[in-house]
Amino acid sequence: MNLTYLICRCHGFETRLLPANFIRELAMVNHLRDLLERLSQTSYGPRLKDVRSVWDIERVFAEELMDRFYRLLRITPEGAIYDFLKTYFRKYEIQNLIWIIRMKRRKAPEDEIRRLLLPTEKIGEVKFEPLIKAENLGELLTLLGRKEYREVVKYGEENLLLIESILKKTYYRQLIKCLSKIPTADRSDIRDIITLEIDLSNLKLCILALSYNYDEHTVRSLLIRNPRGIPLWKFVATLRKRSPQKFIEHFPKHRGFLEAVLSGEEWRADVEYLRTVRRRLQLKKIEKYISFLYVVKYVIDLETEYRNLRSIALSIHHNLPLDARRRLLILP
Repeated sequence: MNLTYLICRCHGFETRLLPANFIRELAMVNHLRDLLERLSQTSYGPRLKDVRSVWDIERVFAEELMDRFYRLLRITPEGAIYDFLKTYFRKYEIQNLIWIIRMKRRKAPEDEIRRLLLPTEKIGEVKFEPLIKAENLGELLTLLGRKEYREVVKYGEENLLLIESILKKTYYRQLIKCLSKIPTADRSDIRDIITLEIDLSNLKLCILALSYNYDEHTVRSLLIRNPRGIPLWKFVATLRKRSPQKFIEHFPKHRGFLEAVLSGEEWRADVEYLRTVRRRLQLKKIEKYISFLYVVKYVIDLETEYRNLRSIALSIHHNLPLDARRRLLILP
């Protein structure tokens, strides 16, 4: 197998994504049984036959997402491209780690923690069960300290924002290292997307750091160095004004994302984050049919479909009004 084969397969895989109009129709249904009926003729159908609750439905969507990622890895040629994709998928392990840490802090039952986690076993390397079974947050951080995330231990149990920021910083360091090894012809466009992701992560950190009144030195140490993105001095200069609104003024093209972070609605911030990344992708003109950017675009489209379906199921379950459901969708 080679890169050309992977990219051509992604062109085929793209045709199986649910169309935007179909997603809009799903958002209009009134009952979960109607949602299941409409999805019964799609690739989700066989897995949805025996579901009993909205949490089962959510799990099916997550399993399908991870299986699709796994199928991609299986046909990816060994080497720099494989290493990059494998590392890129670790973002979902990081999300799991963040959820475990948060839930451990509030002493949530083990089963409740398991229910929230994405099933990353096939695409990742972290074994979550020992972390879930840890007696407390301190023991969990000690276990993490034996892995590549050992930096988190020095921040102690009370600084969850700092711990989460270190996890993300470690992840992006690894990703940038892998990015530097992929073929030069494909590197520029992919770097542009990763640069945007890092900028958004740094902006979110700054907004939250102001809310927690963290000092400048601490924030500096957590910002991810991003040579082709927003320079660190600009974050620091805006931070010194001690006003979250200044970030909206200085970074207006990320206004929707920043307002979502400021609102404290994490789900909305995640939606705006993905919208921002997809808009950047849609602006790119892929000059050749055989481009690794197609693979990255397909990966992001997969996550978009997962988030849309999950949002629709939960919106129906909680009986949200139709206009609220539509606002949660990530569509062209």
